[in-house]
Amino acid sequence: MQIFYETKFLEANYDPDIIVVTKKRRKIKDKLKEDSFLKDTKIDISLSASHANYNTPDIDLFFDVNLNIYKDFGKGVTLLGRVEDINGHFDQTPKRFLVRNSNIVFQGGDEVNPLLDIRVEYELPQVLIEIYVGGYANRPKINFSSEPPMPKKDIMSYLLFGTSTKKLTDKQDSISREAELFILNQLARDFAYEFKLDRLFIKGDEAGEGYAIEAGKRVGRSSMIIIEGSKSGSSYILERDIGKNLKLRIGEHIKEHQSQSIDIFYRKRFK
Repeated sequence: MQIFYETKFLEANYDPDIIVVTKKRRKIKDKLKEDSFLKDTKIDISLSASHANYNTPDIDLFFDVNLNIYKDFGKGVTLLGRVEDINGHFDQTPKRFLVRNSNIVFQGGDEVNPLLDIRVEYELPQVLIEIYVGGYANRPKINFSSEPPMPKKDIMSYLLFGTSTKKLTDKQDSISREAELFILNQLARDFAYEFKLDRLFIKGDEAGEGYAIEAGKRVGRSSMIIIEGSKSGSSYILERDIGKNLKLRIGEHIKEHQSQSIDIFYRKRFK
């Protein structure tokens, strides 16, 4: 059995096969919950497909499917089984990433949250980078390795810019500094995950020579406690959402000259 699906639109919003859930669709979702068909229907489907193919202009993957789709009366749908032996490639121009011997395991339960076992390779001249995505889909864990072995900072540099951090920093201009900040913030995302922080951001300090690290943890839905540290000192900030596009920040700054601040930030979205 072979299953083929090719997207017809570059934007998912315009693809009739894809439903984008927004607040405007809340009434539709509520109607579906009350639908007697969903409430009074039992489903038990076994799906088996060998060498299935998922193909789009940027993705070409082959895999085997062994799934059981089950729904009891008055309950949600559960998935049990595996999508396994996933091989192929996906492109992010001009890069091509190879997917090798990967698996996705569905363990049943009320929430569809599969266990990931994804192995990706990216090859450059004299450098092979391996990316492993494990854990559950709602909180995946990403690990990087390389041949020859390199620090994670260099691996990220090769992935993003095709060269090492040393070659980037040898260029004495603003581009190399921006590139280094970008790499550091990619690494910071992993540290935020490990230490269960809601924000970990690295930026240039006030002098423009070193770095300032901003770490934040939410306290409630609308507030966040932020600690910012740099060579010049530390800041302790309370950030609060006061509107859809407004944030209020109250800060105590312990630096060469101690000070306080109140800032209001407005964010405008452009479509």
